[in-house]
Amino acid sequence: MNDLEREITSKAYNDIEIISDYIAKDNKSAATKFVRLFNKVFKTLCKHPYLGKSRDDFTYLDVKFLL
Repeated sequence: MNDLEREITSKAYNDIEIISDYIAKDNKSAATKFVRLFNKVFKTLCKHPYLGKSRDDFTYLDVKFLL
């Protein structure tokens, strides 16, 4: 298993907080769920950094998409 050490930058934390606050205006439990899911997916991607699918039809950038 490839357990890479990664960290979430302070800018990313700020973005997550802004998104969570926006969601919470309508649904506080959905905002909590969003943050939990983000953290879970982040940990998964640290362990499996090549997870996801390339989308050459969507972007020329070397990125992968994960649903």
